[in-house]
Amino acid sequence: MSKVEQLIERILSKSKFAPEAGAAGKVYRDEPILFAAARLENLTPPRYGQMRKIAEGPAGRRKSTAQIFSEQGKFMEDFEDDFDFQGKFARYFPTYQAMNTQELRGYFSWRTRLRRGRMERTHTSFAFVHIYELINQIGVASPQAGFFALRDFWLRYRELDYQIDRYVETWLRDYVVYNNLDKALLAEFSEANFDQALVTLADYRGRGAADIFSALNSLSSYNLENSRFFKQRPEEFREVVADVFARLSDHYDKNNKNTLFGKFFGRLYGHSYTMFNSAVFYEDTPRANCVYEINPVCKYVCKGGNWSCERFFGFSGGSLGLCRHDLALNLRLVHRCEFEAFGQTADLRRVLCFHHDVAQPVGGVLRVAQDAVNNAILFRALGKFAEIALLDRVDFQRLAGFEHGCEPRLALELQVLVFVFQRGEQQRDFLCGVAGDPGGDLDALQAHAHDLFSGVA
Repeated sequence: MSKVEQLIERILSKSKFAPEAGAAGKVYRDEPILFAAARLENLTPPRYGQMRKIAEGPAGRRKSTAQIFSEQGKFMEDFEDDFDFQGKFARYFPTYQAMNTQELRGYFSWRTRLRRGRMERTHTSFAFVHIYELINQIGVASPQAGFFALRDFWLRYRELDYQIDRYVETWLRDYVVYNNLDKALLAEFSEANFDQALVTLADYRGRGAADIFSALNSLSSYNLENSRFFKQRPEEFREVVADVFARLSDHYDKNNKNTLFGKFFGRLYGHSYTMFNSAVFYEDTPRANCVYEINPVCKYVCKGGNWSCERFFGFSGGSLGLCRHDLALNLRLVHRCEFEAFGQTADLRRVLCFHHDVAQPVGGVLRVAQDAVNNAILFRALGKFAEIALLDRVDFQRLAGFEHGCEPRLALELQVLVFVFQRGEQQRDFLCGVAGDPGGDLDALQAHAHDLFSGVA
């Protein structure tokens, strides 16, 4: 008898484990099941031992970790177990080979319950092993089925363990590209939203104010829609933001080597790319040469079995943050002036004085942004007062006196306002149309004024 067997015999012989006198055959009690660890192997399903043999011998030693994982996974693809695992399992790059027998039984028992519809939190390393299985097409009928299985597991399990979030969204994108699935499957992910915002801003001249605003807001660390002014005047807010971006872009095009878009988001260039980086992934047969374009700002290229990715890099959160700061300052100016201009008791003096205050000289890009905001403010103010004047609520003699002491451009604008209204209803209609246009041009207004003044007898 071995020492282990002697120890078990001694434990079982203790009085608390021995049956009570006269009770044998009448009372049934729980009894400890004690046996040597060597006997445990006889109770383990033989499938585990067969799986281990895949990694053994000279052939097994020539295989990579990823290849062994893939082959073992295929071998255990439909296997089920029922084992109460009480231990812990934590590994970087977890695989079947990294588990002992009890850990393996714990994993496959958890997977069995998962496949039967029971979503339970388990060790993070177990969750990653299951993710690796899906990436390697283990347990799924087709690549498309594998995508939905991986996506659904991620969306459900992330509620139990956020640690998988760091990798899975990128792997899902790789999965779609690698298996040449429909790119529409990527529409719900954050990178798709980022790319779409870049596409919109790169083609801002062909986009409406709502699209430009939405793109800028999606890239902003501050949600502009939380602004009190946005909630009260959303359409005007969007128009001013879009106009500021357009004018800043034009300024960069004319005065800088780099574009505004390039400053914020870098440039489009290609670099080598590793599919399923940081995952255990085995590629049995390299993919044929191909190009997978997700959108105009992101595409993947496979050539000779090597992947590369072409997209915008050099995105500078700091630079964009500075732009957001400048824009926020100007939007606060718009917010203040809109209330001044469109209040129930609007007073032109306050609007003109405020316009003069914010038009003080400032440098560089901020001045361009301020000018764009000021332009929008003034046109809305003129439009508002055009409406008031049509109701004979403006004293033109008093209004004319405001122009003295104003800067020349502002004085001319005021002269135009007064003169046009004094020329009759047809010219009033023209001013209402021009001044009420958020994208209007003061130069056009001044040109019309010149024509009017030239025609005066």
